[in-house]
Amino acid sequence: MRDTTDRLLRASSLDRAECYAIVTEAVWWCTMVEATLLRYHPDGRAAALVRRAAADRWAIENTFAGLRFVRNRMGSKVGHDDFLEPAASLSGSGDCRIADWTWKQIPGHDLSQLPLHARQWELTRHQAYQVQLADRRIGGTFGLAASFLRETAEPSLARETVTAGPRSAGPGHAS
Repeated sequence: MRDTTDRLLRASSLDRAECYAIVTEAVWWCTMVEATLLRYHPDGRAAALVRRAAADRWAIENTFAGLRFVRNRMGSKVGHDDFLEPAASLSGSGDCRIADWTWKQIPGHDLSQLPLHARQWELTRHQAYQVQLADRRIGGTFGLAASFLRETAEPSLARETVTAGPRSAGPGHAS
């Protein structure tokens, strides 16, 4: 996740397909790392959120909800062009940083075929996307997400390593 988000925040390219691939990979990694923290390190994640101001907590939660919306819709239901707006180059060359691209507004879609709980889930994620991502720079989204995940994951993983202690060679093996 760190390598992918760092590459996104530094990269510039004229090839849209490469840009789309970098954004897609960053969305996938950020949402997977966050899901892992929610499942396996909920206390560390909660502690990292509590250290933040209420407005920052709200922004973090909605950023990840918006990224989950992107992950679940991009490619299968909605194309990259529907989500991403390339930034205009200041030099006129067409070359610009991917981090300067913006998320587009995404209109609501028909949810009537979904069960009620799925409809609520989808609507909540769509609203988070519209409020926290739409019309904002992609670099800001991934800067916030990656920063929070690093702050949360590194102490959780360090505690896990300390708790586990040194590994035994097992019965019948020399240490």
